[in-house]
Amino acid sequence: MRDRAIYLVAIVVLSLIPSASHALEPYSQHFEDLIQSSPTALSEDGWLVYGNVFTPDSLYMYGYGPYPAPNHSLAFSQIALGEGGEGQGEQVLTVFSDYENLDHANGNLVEANVYQEQTIGAADIGTSWRFVFEHKLGNIEGISTAQAFIKTLDPDNGYATTNHLLVDMTSIPDTWGADSLEIFIDASLENQLLQIGFACLTTSYVGSGIFYDNLTFGAVGASDPTIEPYAQDFEGLVQADPDALGNDGWLVFGNVYAPDQTHLYSYGPFSAPNHNLAFCQIVLGEGGEEQGDQVLSVFSDYENLDHANGNLIESNVYREQAIGVADVGTTWRFKFDHKRGNIDGNSTAHAFIKTLDPNNEYITTRLLTAEMTSIPDTWGADSLQISIDATLEGQILQFGFNNMATNYEASGIFYDNVILELFDTVDVPEIRESTFATLSQNAPNPFDLTTRIDFALERSGPVELSVLDISGRRVATLARGERTAGGHQVVWDGLTTDGSPAPSGMYWYVLRTEVGEKAGSMILTK
Repeated sequence: MRDRAIYLVAIVVLSLIPSASHALEPYSQHFEDLIQSSPTALSEDGWLVYGNVFTPDSLYMYGYGPYPAPNHSLAFSQIALGEGGEGQGEQVLTVFSDYENLDHANGNLVEANVYQEQTIGAADIGTSWRFVFEHKLGNIEGISTAQAFIKTLDPDNGYATTNHLLVDMTSIPDTWGADSLEIFIDASLENQLLQIGFACLTTSYVGSGIFYDNLTFGAVGASDPTIEPYAQDFEGLVQADPDALGNDGWLVFGNVYAPDQTHLYSYGPFSAPNHNLAFCQIVLGEGGEEQGDQVLSVFSDYENLDHANGNLIESNVYREQAIGVADVGTTWRFKFDHKRGNIDGNSTAHAFIKTLDPNNEYITTRLLTAEMTSIPDTWGADSLQISIDATLEGQILQFGFNNMATNYEASGIFYDNVILELFDTVDVPEIRESTFATLSQNAPNPFDLTTRIDFALERSGPVELSVLDISGRRVATLARGERTAGGHQVVWDGLTTDGSPAPSGMYWYVLRTEVGEKAGSMILTK
């Protein structure tokens, strides 16, 4: 092992007897359900660690492990709080050096490996497996390096490394991104070990941390996502069960803004609660003949104390799915019944379909909305629909409901008979999403003075391009009237309709055509 490259050191695994009965199993982990304070949280989920030590000129000295992965700030790995974005949640994995190894002080190189391991079986031959993960720069600095990897090791040949696929993590940005590795299993790999995970190399106690989240490992093809239909009338859920909505796959996410609409912070996603204090609840006695006894009520997060501070609380209640290659070219419709609840004052409410790009900071790439603020107190119905083109493959589709409120003002809307279905455009004439317009991301973004918005029409027709604040209130109208087919450019100077400067914060720009609308988000800084 002395002449092996630093990152190709075989990890010796003891007491494993390969068997043809083994088969690779899919794995996924977002770390939200692991107990952050438990020192064994990662090891109980199957994580292992292994260390290798080299001299300053990269000669191999010794290895140690494998050991169950720790969960603390001194060695190898820890579940960290507060480093996730909208797509990661509260808890993420951080991987760093073994700072308990005293060879740091001797100037030797310490390689730390944090990984999951399985044995390859005969049934895996001829399959491809993909390791997908999200990442963000931690405190790595100086000469430290970091990688994500897939390895295979041959236990019948001294645990020699037979495959070593890696992605360099050393210079990733300090914002969340995503990456993947893929391996084909041929007959030579039967009974070998397959490892997926992360490594770093450093010395002299130099920072080496990288954050990771939303890990998935699965067979390519079998694990490719595809949108699935969904229908819920809430009658079959247990109204008294606090986990009824969460167990049905509903999620919640909150955003908090200052009174001038500057974004302060976000929280979530979390499993949706079912009680009358935060986000949503299954309620009795509000349905009509078509709704039945139980309906969904969506309202603000009244457990957030920023209500009392006069800040704006945006509460989102939704389901989400991943868009796969098989979904390209399809159209999906989100249908729902609705009735006004106790919404009052300055509170606003919407139904929505969104798509978000996990490879681009979870930026919103499509936003289709239906205004719910002023609906009547009798039951009605509405729908939104979205066409899936090739640009959306691999993105996340969300459908659900949100509201904006402050000072504990009432914000409730009732919903029922929620359906996401594959949509035949021939059968239904109403289309909310524009099928003949494209809307580009504004540039620059964020911006402090002016920004340009490009859109294109396949044929001539009336359009309106407007800027909305996060509450859905119109800030400015940038274009209105007939436009010819082809490309168009509009510049927003950051001013409102009355000519006053708009405050810093996030805004929507919405292109409406005669058959629907498209939207994007942008950030104004001062």
